[in-house]
Amino acid sequence: MNPYLNLPDGHPVRVYLEENMLMRGLISSISSINIVENFEEFEDKFKKLCLVEKHFARKENQLFPYLEKYGWTSPSQNMWAFHDDIRAEIKTARALVEEKNMPALMQQLQRVFGSLEHIMQVEEGRLLPNAMNMLDEEDWKEMRAGDEEIGWMFDKTPAAYPPHVEGEYIHPSQDKQKRKLPFSLDNRIKLDEGYMLPEQINWLLKFMPVDITYVDENDIVIFYNRGDDRVFPRSAGI
Repeated sequence: MNPYLNLPDGHPVRVYLEENMLMRGLISSISSINIVENFEEFEDKFKKLCLVEKHFARKENQLFPYLEKYGWTSPSQNMWAFHDDIRAEIKTARALVEEKNMPALMQQLQRVFGSLEHIMQVEEGRLLPNAMNMLDEEDWKEMRAGDEEIGWMFDKTPAAYPPHVEGEYIHPSQDKQKRKLPFSLDNRIKLDEGYMLPEQINWLLKFMPVDITYVDENDIVIFYNRGDDRVFPRSAGI
């Protein structure tokens, strides 16, 4: 038994391991199904296995950036490529499911199963143990909050981490938790979900493939963007 399964319910590492257990169970179950005779049962379990995309997305958008802050860039540079390879294998398998090309599908499933088992072994043998040694408790708490936006492979949301205190509510204005940022806040504008430099906002608006005009409460045009592909002609005299 993996010792990290003794972590508190809902801890991101424990959740990754529980998803691995789910995947191995699905792989075992699918392997025992006669796909020709029980195609609907197979298809249902295969769709659940395809939710591994959420597992990958959390690693790529949550875990890897935290590891990079501590100087470990190998997962972002290498494991992400393995994810993309598995995505391609799953895409091929999905096409064969649609075609109901059973001989080719069974061969492709073995490729998918082998690749998933390999990536799970890398997670359990190196990625997650190293992450546990590098990240602190506040990192894991912050990560769990972000994980919620991506989701999990399970039918039900994992237990909260840290556990919610029943009846407790913290208004955002009273949230004093310090969060580590991988950049300086100098000259940055605080937005609802992040901080950007004025020039970054300007470039973002300039290259959005839409025309934007902002009219204030006095019916005065105070902004419009100058994209290359214009829908409506506008000038500074608008």
